Amino acid sequence: MSTRRILMLLAVGIAVCRGDAAFAGRATFQGLGDLPGGAIGSGAKGVSIDGQSVIGWSSVDGGSQAFIWTARDGMRSLGTLDESNGFNFSIGYGVSRTGRVVGQTSSPDGSLGFVWTQSQGMLSIGDLPGGRFGSAATGISDDGSTIVGAGTTSDVTPLNEAFRWTPNGGMVGLGMLPGGTQSSASDVSKDGSVVVGVSNSDDGTFAFRWTTLTGMVSLGDLPGGSTFSSAASVSADGLWVVGESRSAAGPQGEAFLWSAASGMIGLGDLWGGGFKSKAFDVSSNGSIVVGQATTPAGDEAFVWDAVHGMRTLKSILEASGADLSGWRLTSATAISADGLTVVGEGIGPKGTEAWIAHIPEPATGLLVLAAMAAVRRRGR
Repeated sequence: MSTRRILMLLAVGIAVCRGDAAFAGRATFQGLGDLPGGAIGSGAKGVSIDGQSVIGWSSVDGGSQAFIWTARDGMRSLGTLDESNGFNFSIGYGVSRTGRVVGQTSSPDGSLGFVWTQSQGMLSIGDLPGGRFGSAATGISDDGSTIVGAGTTSDVTPLNEAFRWTPNGGMVGLGMLPGGTQSSASDVSKDGSVVVGVSNSDDGTFAFRWTTLTGMVSLGDLPGGSTFSSAASVSADGLWVVGESRSAAGPQGEAFLWSAASGMIGLGDLWGGGFKSKAFDVSSNGSIVVGQATTPAGDEAFVWDAVHGMRTLKSILEASGADLSGWRLTSATAISADGLTVVGEGIGPKGTEAWIAHIPEPATGLLVLAAMAAVRRRGR
């Protein structure tokens, strides 16, 4: 890695860094349970910017349903748009600070993207013109006014196109990279102006970043691998993007962090097991990345920062005082804007279960010392 990139990452790490050597106070951890009925099972897919609302899926009789969880109300089902013929499916992917939830659900017309509110319940957001009827809503802006995802645009082969939905403009396709035939949006910035996702093209399949000014722009991929990358999330300010890319070190996939200043940076992998990692979310200033990586025990939730690199979330939580007896955290899927709340999926005493973890505020003095030590190590 170049000296410029090392210094950039260390500067980010000094700004806001999380690590078992840099925390003051105790961490907390809580399994979220599941909805009544059906086999025991749930998973968290998203958390609001303020860390107050968690969304995801839970097993129920005849299928699985989207849920919203808060500390005050616990887990609540969002239902589906169609439970006929025993088909009972919905999943939540994104939630705004105002409590609007987006996701995908079964409906009489097929699988559709939905938006859910406390006052109106679950409503379809429709589909793009042409092709089969089908869509999925995967991200929502902080105020709930902008939704992104993918809609089906072909009858012959189910090809998708990324979309951006607003109350005034409705659902608008974002196109593809040059030569591409399909795309999908995964997340949107706090103000709704930046959209990220994945699109194929003449040169391969790549993560993209879209704005009204630039349109869809490829983020490239990591060196040495086949031509593939995919963006999973964008920071609240739209400046940082995370996802996975094939690389020389990780032909099966390596987590990355991207910014216009640094380009795409590989984040490595956890120790042991096959080399494979993917990033799912990033804090508002790009300093903390969460995701999933491979260990000898299987998939494991990770936290990455510029000073400490990639570590298991479980080790950080336990070092900060949390009790995770009987748990293996298999994936960290989302993080709050301040980097202090992480949600995901794991295997606990009851089975597969969603969880939420709160990491203490960092001790500023320890952060600076850790960063200085890292600089000395790089110098040697």
